[in-house]
Amino acid sequence: MAKLHVAFLWHHHQPYYMDPVTGHFALPWVRLHAVKDYIGMANLLAEFPKLRQVINFVPSLAKQLLEYLSGQTDTAMILARTPADSLSQKQVVDILNTSFVASWENMIRPHPRYRQLLARCQFSRRPREQIAPRFSTEDIRDLQVWSNLAWFHPTVIEKDNDLRDLMDKGRGFTEDEKNLVLDRQLEAMAKVVPLHRHLVESGQLELTASPFYHPLIPLLCDYTKARAAQPDLALPAPMFCVPEDASAQVERAIAHHERTFGARPRGMWPPEGAVSDDAAAVFARAGLDWIVTDEEILAQSLGVRFSRNKAGVVDQPEKLYRPYRLDCGGRELGIIFRDHKLSDQIGFRYHLRQPLDAAEDLLARLKQTSRKAPENSLVVIALDGENCWEYYPNQGVEFLRNVYRLLCETPEIETTRISDYMDEFGPGEELTHIFPGSWIGHSFISWMGHWEKNRGWEHLTRARDFYATRVAEGNVPPEKAAAALDEIYIAEGSDWFWWYGEDHSTPSDTQFDALFRRHIRRIYELLGARPPDELLKPIMDKTVHESWSAPRGLIEVKVDGRRTSFFEWLGAGTYQQARDVGTMRRSDLVPVMAMYFGFSADTFFLRLDACEPDREPAPELTIELWLSGTETPALLVRFGPDGTKAATLAEDTDAHVQVARDRIIEIGAPLRRLGLAPGHATQFFVRVLESHSVVQRMPASGSIPLDVPADSESAYSGAEDMV
Repeated sequence: MAKLHVAFLWHHHQPYYMDPVTGHFALPWVRLHAVKDYIGMANLLAEFPKLRQVINFVPSLAKQLLEYLSGQTDTAMILARTPADSLSQKQVVDILNTSFVASWENMIRPHPRYRQLLARCQFSRRPREQIAPRFSTEDIRDLQVWSNLAWFHPTVIEKDNDLRDLMDKGRGFTEDEKNLVLDRQLEAMAKVVPLHRHLVESGQLELTASPFYHPLIPLLCDYTKARAAQPDLALPAPMFCVPEDASAQVERAIAHHERTFGARPRGMWPPEGAVSDDAAAVFARAGLDWIVTDEEILAQSLGVRFSRNKAGVVDQPEKLYRPYRLDCGGRELGIIFRDHKLSDQIGFRYHLRQPLDAAEDLLARLKQTSRKAPENSLVVIALDGENCWEYYPNQGVEFLRNVYRLLCETPEIETTRISDYMDEFGPGEELTHIFPGSWIGHSFISWMGHWEKNRGWEHLTRARDFYATRVAEGNVPPEKAAAALDEIYIAEGSDWFWWYGEDHSTPSDTQFDALFRRHIRRIYELLGARPPDELLKPIMDKTVHESWSAPRGLIEVKVDGRRTSFFEWLGAGTYQQARDVGTMRRSDLVPVMAMYFGFSADTFFLRLDACEPDREPAPELTIELWLSGTETPALLVRFGPDGTKAATLAEDTDAHVQVARDRIIEIGAPLRRLGLAPGHATQFFVRVLESHSVVQRMPASGSIPLDVPADSESAYSGAEDMV
């Protein structure tokens, strides 16, 4: 029986967080994602013995896991271990600043005590230094517990009576109970590598790798390739061209993977799916059989455009769902292209739907594909294995269990490990070349072009050139030269450049910036030189990284759905989708690019701008305004397919709400009908639904502070406590 073969590739990745100044990991994400996603994804796979998958384990992540087990720790763990009654005031402030960097909706609000502590911080408009005295020793200890307990994956909690009992207890934790939680994190981390090795031995799992510190291999080989998709892209100067580093990052990754997991990887996920002819040659020379990248790279390489029907099924399955091979100087490299849309459905959309409904939708698309595609086609679904799950209720457990169950019950679909498929069906048709690009719009714009990104590259280039000159002089001890080169490899990682610029942001922006510059400084120090003073100055301009800004003054809006004048919304607060902390939420997957909000003396105004300003939003659209502490939307506006519109306030249709939709959407609602009064402080978020399905939340998590002015002379001040 001919079947559709489906390969899931989960990409497990963290950059190298070791701070060369403190000797500790600067950020806790390896530890926290290990006890949630890395062990949880493996646990779920083990529940379904018929299932076959691929997990791509980046060496910079595996290295840190092993270092934790050898006694290394992170600054957040040190704070958590410190007895609550002996914390300094600064340490309390640090705990308040770092304990809520998680999905408020799915990881904090389900736990009443954690939610209560969040609200105490969230509602304050004063600096954390001023509100810290409001937190008792018991409050802080409970926060130390919850900011770690909430990260355990549900499959871990299900098997651990002690952790379940602590969740049920909820508050009033002891120091012994806190240390039990932290000890269980280390125990869970210790199980990650052995569990993955067991799944490989059982035949369920294939493990692959990426170049060691997750660098963009095409840009190491020749970063003028960044202009392939954007010919006018601003490039850093001087140029950075170190193909020998590209080869070393790949070869080191293969060696480390073999030491850690017991076998060489046969395939790789290139960091960020970034490929080029030069990069492919690096992978081929290292002895790899295959790599995976994005369908948009294939479209550019073949000069075709992949289209889809209304159900989202690709119209050219015979081109997309097959491996290709590229001749790399006498050695062939297999290249497989993931289904971009299906991968993004899991990464960015399905969390907005009910778990069973989302799982059934995925299976329906795969079943339609199986009827349309040539027999024994290969569909690859590849995405991050950690970042999306906190946007799902219960960490996506119900969604994944339903997907896995349905796959096992569907005879026309067979999950596969990629190397197994390649062994049986071969590498397929030959490509003459591979277009230089990444999984983001077949381009490199997320890592180069913005002045902040380019400044980072320029710092790295000068340090790399200094290293080459200093080593050539022959005065650097070999162990120092090797350590400096490792710092260079760390700084070549893609994550540093991802967080620079206006397109992506995180609560840890300033820490990423400082850590990157510390690694660059360390290169000079190891080579016996004083680092340039400019490395003490932040690269990042924090003012361009906030996703929202507070209103600056009263506004008067003519609600007509048009940009009436430049000054109409000038004093409004703003939200920019592209700068959202959750901005793996890409603009091609959401309808609203920007939101404006503000007040007149008696009215709250809201404006939504579409991602494509020359195209109206979808005809069937619902806008929901949610205020803090409410179980239903405070305001609901519906636009029908026939141009009708209706507004509902407090479950009553209200003719006093002004609504207009043309090139933009403008809404005006009386403050009193929203339950808002002068001087009132609250938070809000907005949801957008198309055909009754939620397609966007603004912000992606958490809420935006909203201060109603006390009078027309009120001075507006931005809330500073938004996590």
